[in-house]
Amino acid sequence: MTSQQIYGLSLTSDRPLVTPLLGSLEATAAPDLHICFHPAGPSPFTGQPTEVLYRSPLRTEDSASVSTLSRVDGSPVLSCAGVGDFHLPPGKIEIFPLPEASPAWIELRLLGAVLPFVLESRGVPTLHAATLEHQGSAIGLVSANGGGKTSLAASGLTAGASLLADDLLALYGADGRFLAAPGFPQMRMWPETASHFLPGADLEDFLPGMDKRRVPVGPPGLGRFRRHSTPLAGIYLVDRQPPGSGIEIEPLRPAAALMQLVRHSFTPYVVEALGWQKRRLETFSRLLETVPVKSLRYPGGLDRLPEVVRHLFDDLEA
Repeated sequence: MTSQQIYGLSLTSDRPLVTPLLGSLEATAAPDLHICFHPAGPSPFTGQPTEVLYRSPLRTEDSASVSTLSRVDGSPVLSCAGVGDFHLPPGKIEIFPLPEASPAWIELRLLGAVLPFVLESRGVPTLHAATLEHQGSAIGLVSANGGGKTSLAASGLTAGASLLADDLLALYGADGRFLAAPGFPQMRMWPETASHFLPGADLEDFLPGMDKRRVPVGPPGLGRFRRHSTPLAGIYLVDRQPPGSGIEIEPLRPAAALMQLVRHSFTPYVVEALGWQKRRLETFSRLLETVPVKSLRYPGGLDRLPEVVRHLFDDLEA
């Protein structure tokens, strides 16, 4: 069974994934995680004694919580509405999908909710960010959904940078510095943006019924992918302004920077509910001793992105 790499973790799976991961970069004695897919059907945890740790305030159309984190027999279970249950005993991710769950939706929850939880449980903070490598340094572009980080990162790829991750920045502290771990060689883009960077390409829908496209990174797709963890040199809070605005880069004071890192974390409420917030704040405080956090305000419009990228790279190299 081939070992795959993602966000600094090695894993195996008893079923091929829709999303392309990285093949094993080096031999390892044992994977960090094994993903086990069970047959689709009713949840095996229904009716079992559970300790509810967290319920998402986000609701589905029928008013159910989007996700619920429980503890069953000492191990966490993340239940995702319309998808299924993810049982997380040590060293495993056991997936119990619902009959109506598509493979793409299962992987969306696996990569976007379950793996961030696993990383946080191991003391690895995660930020909602696109991450580039430029001249041996990693750059985190942080924003909420719709903030423009993906299109800005794509423009960085056309300017010679490499992609480390499209949506999640996993932060590893090592020897007094922080490393950004690689994710997987793919981006998600709205059709207009995808057509701008890969005109004429026949791209798959990211999810059934969703307009976003899967954009492969690396030949013959867009730009290049960085396969190795890279020292983090800067974090930029990107804020897309109306067309015609100027480009402004300003450093944040430590207290404001810390607040923004917490705000743009993955699973912030789960971390708080499980008592991991103190550990995360300590990690962010150490990060701010060596990694500058800055705001980047820039004008909207795909035609202005190359100019924004030049300012970004010049600031990084200053």
